[in-house]
Amino acid sequence: MYNLDLLKPDGSHYIAIGFSAPFCLHLPDGNYKVKVTSQERELIVQVILEKRQRNLSRGGLLPGIQEIEQFADRRGIYCFTSLIVYIPIRGITPTIHSNFDEMSKFVHENHPWANKLAVKAFNRLLEIYRLCTGECHIHPLSGRDVWMDYSVAFFYNEFPPDAGRSKFTAHVTPVYSLHNIMPSAPNVPDSVVKDIHKKLSGNFETELSDELLLNVYDFIDQGNYRVAIIESETAFEIAVQKFLHHYYHGRQREIDRLDRINSFTQLLHNDLFKIAMAPKKFSVGESTYENWNRYAWKVRGSLVHGKTLKISQEDALKAVRTIEESLEFLFDRPQTQPWRYIAPEKGIAE
Repeated sequence: MYNLDLLKPDGSHYIAIGFSAPFCLHLPDGNYKVKVTSQERELIVQVILEKRQRNLSRGGLLPGIQEIEQFADRRGIYCFTSLIVYIPIRGITPTIHSNFDEMSKFVHENHPWANKLAVKAFNRLLEIYRLCTGECHIHPLSGRDVWMDYSVAFFYNEFPPDAGRSKFTAHVTPVYSLHNIMPSAPNVPDSVVKDIHKKLSGNFETELSDELLLNVYDFIDQGNYRVAIIESETAFEIAVQKFLHHYYHGRQREIDRLDRINSFTQLLHNDLFKIAMAPKKFSVGESTYENWNRYAWKVRGSLVHGKTLKISQEDALKAVRTIEESLEFLFDRPQTQPWRYIAPEKGIAE
């Protein structure tokens, strides 16, 4: 079950996290070593993959044939990948490392950390796999993509780290992570249902900036913080351009002037923008502008120009909140509320 013959031991104990991906990776079954950073330490996490077929008749479609799958199947309808992630752990002293009770206590207290690190390691593998294969339908896992029921096994190495040998005693503990489980959500309010019917029956078109901002919250949920910042800033620029073209509609001279401005910051400093925004001020020295410039514009610039390679969740959340506040200030646009009816108490940081 735990494919210990594929594990490459290094004298450590191991926490083994087992779960399934919602899709299939077209990789040979085997051990994929992934270097990750946790608590400012680099670890080599071993991800052991196994391709599995689902027993589906699909209503009698191609009965008896097992080796089939749907093209670009992001939901694992016919096959999926199961995995065991081995995270190496060591005691802070040789005495603690050799003490089974102390190490067991560590595993019991830190299995949520291990679960998150397992997903992080698998997402790193997915990132490289997606790039090398072009399978663009594959996306990083978020906590909501990992079924609440995952297994944790503690593999205690009976030999000391410097012995050059490994002999494991395994202790398997099922863990139930209920952080994404909630009571069944009620239907959305009647007013929302009426609004949906009205928009469906008319010529309503979703604003591109609104659609991008919804994408942003999904990217944050997935842990794709770089794209979240870039997408949120793009949404902001689109909203500004849309407003200005609407404001100067029918005034071709002003529209032509707008279209000749090829820098967004130049646009914000242009009199056309200032006139359209009056009496609101969004310029150097004003707090709303300075926050946008610092937490969104400059961060986005550092990303797209290759000056910044990694972004934290805190940075991404700050950028998105700043964009939302800027849009609310300029256009009185209500801030986006993701999952507002199914989980109104949830924030995007959760």
